[in-house]
Amino acid sequence: MKLKIGANLETNMVRLDYAAGPEKPANAPSYTIKEDKADEFVKKYNRQVETLHKLTSAFVTAGAVAGWMLALRNIAKNKLQLITSTLGIPAGIAVGFLISAIISSCLKNNLMDKYDVKKYQNRD
Repeated sequence: MKLKIGANLETNMVRLDYAAGPEKPANAPSYTIKEDKADEFVKKYNRQVETLHKLTSAFVTAGAVAGWMLALRNIAKNKLQLITSTLGIPAGIAVGFLISAIISSCLKNNLMDKYDVKKYQNRD
């Protein structure tokens, strides 16, 4: 999900919101950042979103291929039954998603910490 600069808040602070789209959940949080850092942060964050999407695809593909190769190896050696061997592909995909989610979370949190981005607390 991509961020966009929203309304001005108090002194030198702006609100960051996620851009509307089909992947935006109803309860997506908003954030605050100093106005002078907002443009640079949004550009880096949105560029990172595109990079992380490619990274996720790569990890899932690699996990699926690794799981498929493991299943083929097990079938060839007759160590496991056919049914348990076919679980290699879904397991590889799940591991790929898990690794990607951990990396994405760390990179996004580090970027938010670097620019001192805080979760928006509505005071209404």
